[in-house]
Amino acid sequence: MPARPYRPPPSPLTRIAKGWFVFTVLGLASFQGVKYLITQERKTEYRRVVNGEQDPHLSAQELVWSVLGAMPTKREARSFLRRYRPAESIDAPWLGPDDALPRDHPASAEHPTALVRLTHVMPAAELSRLAKTLAQLRQLGLFPIVVVASPDAAGRPFDSMSAGAMLADIRADAFRVAEAIDLAGTRAVPIVHSVFVSTPAGVAASLEPLRRALRLGQIPVVACIGEDETHMSAAPLPAKAAVISLANESVRSPEFASPAKFILVNARGGIAPNGRHVGFVNLTEDYDNLCGRLLAGEALLAARATASTGVSNDDAANDLELLHTVLRILPSTSSGVLTSAEASPALISNLITDKPLTHAAHLPFSFGGAEPKELQVSAKSARHAANLSSSGRSTSCDAPCPPTIFRLGLPVERHTSLATVDTPRMHALLEASFQRRLDADAFFARISEAINCVLVAGNYDGAVIVTNEIDHRTGTRRLPYLDKFAVAPSSQGIGVADILWTRLNAECPNLSWRSRSDNPVNKWYFERSDGTMHLPGGKWTLFWYGERGLDLADSYKQMAASIPPSFL
Repeated sequence: MPARPYRPPPSPLTRIAKGWFVFTVLGLASFQGVKYLITQERKTEYRRVVNGEQDPHLSAQELVWSVLGAMPTKREARSFLRRYRPAESIDAPWLGPDDALPRDHPASAEHPTALVRLTHVMPAAELSRLAKTLAQLRQLGLFPIVVVASPDAAGRPFDSMSAGAMLADIRADAFRVAEAIDLAGTRAVPIVHSVFVSTPAGVAASLEPLRRALRLGQIPVVACIGEDETHMSAAPLPAKAAVISLANESVRSPEFASPAKFILVNARGGIAPNGRHVGFVNLTEDYDNLCGRLLAGEALLAARATASTGVSNDDAANDLELLHTVLRILPSTSSGVLTSAEASPALISNLITDKPLTHAAHLPFSFGGAEPKELQVSAKSARHAANLSSSGRSTSCDAPCPPTIFRLGLPVERHTSLATVDTPRMHALLEASFQRRLDADAFFARISEAINCVLVAGNYDGAVIVTNEIDHRTGTRRLPYLDKFAVAPSSQGIGVADILWTRLNAECPNLSWRSRSDNPVNKWYFERSDGTMHLPGGKWTLFWYGERGLDLADSYKQMAASIPPSFL
């Protein structure tokens, strides 16, 4: 039997190298495992935030930490902390010195506020869920001002006996709502007099009772009861008149912070023309269209019959009209939310991200900064079902719709030629938005040859440039390509991006675009795309949405790789 060849034992250096290799592999595996567990925990925590399932005994510090820890980006967390001042100071390692909050800031009327209109008397379970959300909004730095009214006081005449019964019901409901908020862990105070005064000229509002409540850190629950100028007699007041008078007075009062949000809580939730949920509405562009469809008899909630909810198109039209009226009074940075009590916990997400809630609902699947695989596809084909829909989510008859976000918004102009575009202002907008120098001559020459459309929001507050690119399979210009999506830094915070994106979806049912792989805006793109793909070289990521996306994926890839850079 032949002897085995002699093999010298490995040298110490070899042993060290092998040991280091094993240690590195095990370390990376452990790191990935821990990262996975953290990511899963963040997903779980986000769902708790959106569904209102946090521990009701959390302190304000713990609540804020749970919410900020579940947010997808540091930028959103920093933006939130600059806009709002939570009930307790926050120490976080990734906050800069400009983000630090004083530890002993007292509650005051200078805090951001939200007008909250309750349209109906809620069952106990609904009220408890809403009260918990309102308490958490207060902990996160937004002070709700809740308005309750009698559904029967909507501008119809009534005798003294029926008026007395309604007054008693309104007062009882105000105390009931305040008690529910107290049970949710935040102090509330019912205010049943000295706020509204009925005069021959209309309804006037006094903010002093609200200021006192806010200084004490309490949520005011205001009853819609109008008194005469002598304060000797009272009568039920229509909620519309009460809310409008509060909005007008808050804007006129220099020492009172204008409401950052107007939240309308009804029984049916957001709006859904033809049964398709609308996540975002630009009232400047879409109000007349929605009102026309209601007046023409189309169901704003086609999947929800009046017989099952007691809600008619008139109720929906009234809600829409009130949102439009109030947002025209408030600053342009204010937003409106139409929601049900059941879906109200999603207001927490909207408070942090200031995005339409239907987009925020997809965020847990983007946590952890994980890059997409070579090809990723998500099932959002319902987006293409309706012009106004930013989510396209179908509604059912047995549950309220998800919330709808409203902005007063901006008009959007559509151009099909650069001849009608103010190119110097477009040039300035692109450089301000991207913070880079544009190769202007080459860029505009290329756009003029391939233009599909240019969408300009407001006074060049934002713009979208779409081109028709060549499909290598046919040699024809037939591929819509999003060349530029820009928002002026001075116009951030008023919903310009969502306004443009909603209009873009209506203009282009199928669309592709590319972005640098290290672009921090890619998280926003991932939420709105149906598929993604890494381009060769790893420098660019290709995105697309539309029902034809998979069929055109190869064409998109060839096309995007051939487009020259726009910036120097």
